[in-house]
Amino acid sequence: MRHFMTFPLDDLQRSVHLGIKSAYPNVLMGGHEGRIARVADFLENPEIRRSKRGYLVIQGTYKGMNVTAFNHGVGTGSVSATLPEIIEMCEDDRMNLLRMGSSGSLKSNIAIGDFVVTTDVERYESTSDKVMSADYQAAASSAVVDSLLKIAAEHKLPNQNLHSDKTMVTDELYHFNLKLKAQTTPFESLAVSMEASAIFAYRDFYNQKQGRSIQAGELLVVSDCLITPNHPVQHQRITSDMEQKIEEIHIRIGLETLLALSQKK
Repeated sequence: MRHFMTFPLDDLQRSVHLGIKSAYPNVLMGGHEGRIARVADFLENPEIRRSKRGYLVIQGTYKGMNVTAFNHGVGTGSVSATLPEIIEMCEDDRMNLLRMGSSGSLKSNIAIGDFVVTTDVERYESTSDKVMSADYQAAASSAVVDSLLKIAAEHKLPNQNLHSDKTMVTDELYHFNLKLKAQTTPFESLAVSMEASAIFAYRDFYNQKQGRSIQAGELLVVSDCLITPNHPVQHQRITSDMEQKIEEIHIRIGLETLLALSQKK
């Protein structure tokens, strides 16, 4: 039985922002619409829907596992408009949520094209304060982290490196980029992005308030280096063909991780 805590459904029993009537418990998400659109290439009989508000939702089957993929937009505020609908439109209380995102490297040894698995989050945003509390400690589900590390190591390209540790989330990305010019001490976090802490907050909110069993994690690909230009990785570039290949691997890792998690009892 569904538990609705956000907006009521419309006259056609669809959610307000995503325009869906149901969602599967194994979920891929990302801000970039193009990345989510490519998920359809990996699914059997994909159903593709675009809502009136411009969100893309794809549902289909991967190796016998039902999957929902959607783009959540940019920033924690967009997550707050979309992810609750996915959770509330899913009849299964056991869910696996996986974000596939891009990020800016904050370390000299993390190059463009590398993968980063988020373990926990250094928060510079306020959405998760409102969902949980001001002292909320955002962290990925340990089972998701373990599966991501194993499967990413098996699928990554030989010249890709795999990193795992704390990442940073900010809801003021351009302001953050300006602050970089004044930064004099090394960052603790590996990379910066814009959504994971809100995803983890909603996982914990629904688990606590509704007794659900939701797991969540994040796999980032480094698209920019935000550190000082003196570092060699700042000048590293990848070809468009390599970028396309990495995106395919990114999606494959996400789907294989969901499959592994769905098979665990």
